[in-house]
Amino acid sequence: MIEALRLTKRYGEKTAVDGLDFVVKPGTVTGFLGPNGAGKSTTMRMIVGLDAPTSGSVTVNGHPYAHHRAPLQEVGALLEAKSIHPGRSAYNHLKALALTHGIPGSRVDEVIGLAGLDSVAKKRAGAFSLAAVPRRLPVLWSKAAVFGLVALVVGTVGGFVAFLFGSGIVSGTPAAMSLSHAGVLRSLLGAGLYLGLVGVIGAALGALLRSVAGGISVLVAALMLVPGLISLLPSSWQDDISAYLPSHAGESMFALTHDSTALSPGAGLLVFLCWTALALGGAAYRLVRTDV
Repeated sequence: MIEALRLTKRYGEKTAVDGLDFVVKPGTVTGFLGPNGAGKSTTMRMIVGLDAPTSGSVTVNGHPYAHHRAPLQEVGALLEAKSIHPGRSAYNHLKALALTHGIPGSRVDEVIGLAGLDSVAKKRAGAFSLAAVPRRLPVLWSKAAVFGLVALVVGTVGGFVAFLFGSGIVSGTPAAMSLSHAGVLRSLLGAGLYLGLVGVIGAALGALLRSVAGGISVLVAALMLVPGLISLLPSSWQDDISAYLPSHAGESMFALTHDSTALSPGAGLLVFLCWTALALGGAAYRLVRTDV
């Protein structure tokens, strides 16, 4: 029986599990349902002693998991497929667990038979569907493409609608402009392209940090906070660095006028593409390193 009483786990200011109470009785099947970050994995890690509760308690058959003399004889756990070495056979993996936990070797053959793995017991576990983690790189490319395309379309359409609406308001004044004015069409298209690339960078940062919120925070900091910090540097340094920041390079893509320190629209696009490639490259490297 597994019993949790006011089980709580905090990581700094973040509460992963908050006052959880439940009892799993023998012979019942219990499932954890919830979105990413709801605390499912954290709860299971506390059940098997991989994480210590901040407060409250969780016991397995009346005792904390770590207090059992042979914990694996009380409860078995596989929190993720990567805990199985992909180069080791299923038989050798179970054999090692049995030998280190006082479980008879005959039980290994029995379990393999129950799982229907007799014909593949001596094959590498990495070839099994459970241990073979899907390659996430194609997911990154797809997500970046979708985010970028949606942001491009919405940004471009929104830019044209806002321009036409604003033109009607200022019509007949010195500020009035039309699509035929020099640079206006390029500026509107550049704004849509800028937002599309921002969407790609956001998707890449989310994958790199494994957190959508973290990716958004870093993106906002890069576009809004870093330029302010650069302004604290000596003016000679600002002139050399400022134009190549993501925010300023992106701004040059849709600005109607450019001063002597700003990049041209083409150069700004090239620099912003480099920042995009850097974010995608970092995310891709991380996924390749963590995929089996």
